[in-house]
Amino acid sequence: ILVGVLGFYAAQGVLSVWGGQSAVGGAAGEFTPFFTEGARGFLATIGIVFVSYAGLTKVASVAEEVKNPDRNIPLGMGLSLLTATGIYVVGVAIMVAILPATDLHADLTPGEVFFNWLPYTLGPILIVVAAVAAFASTGNAGIMSASRYPLAMARDRLLPDGFAQIGRFNTPTRSIVVTVALMLVIIFVLSEEGVAKLASAFQLLIFALLNFAVIVMRESEIPSYAPGYRSPLYPWVQVA
Repeated sequence: ILVGVLGFYAAQGVLSVWGGQSAVGGAAGEFTPFFTEGARGFLATIGIVFVSYAGLTKVASVAEEVKNPDRNIPLGMGLSLLTATGIYVVGVAIMVAILPATDLHADLTPGEVFFNWLPYTLGPILIVVAAVAAFASTGNAGIMSASRYPLAMARDRLLPDGFAQIGRFNTPTRSIVVTVALMLVIIFVLSEEGVAKLASAFQLLIFALLNFAVIVMRESEIPSYAPGYRSPLYPWVQVA
């Protein structure tokens, strides 16, 4: 549902802005000047929006439940990264093209401008449906993947054995409950910007440690480390 609405929005936006089918904005004007804050602003923006790509690691965290993981985990990561990047780049480019920076900063539903041709209030309804679908999918995926970490750590005797218990629905019940509780605490204690900053910083740290771990495990030649998929251009991809 989410990708469907976003795909419809992206297609409508591209046709409206660059296809000459409507006059919703002047694409050239809003992109000039483009790099107003220089490298510092560029890196700061990367830091705060990086959380949007946090779902990439969730593919690997549920590896135990993936059929043919040697093939499907790298494939799932690649396809999800391409899909998310494509939608984000096109979506942001459209918003920048049609709205002045001040309006874009203040408007919580800028996408409505493309849906004003729909009958009744279908435009805002589509945006709300997409938002609800995004929250639901992100929340479910986050709880599902995050609860697997305490489960694995308990099996390795790094956490109490109770976190490794499997409930009647074949899910790590105690790990899920604790994960949800921690999520609620963070949501209620921190502001929206605080949550985004914490999540982005944490993900950057995790990504760095994951890439470092790949180098360490390969160079250590651990007998039990025999991955079915090996990253190309090693170690330059990990270093980058």
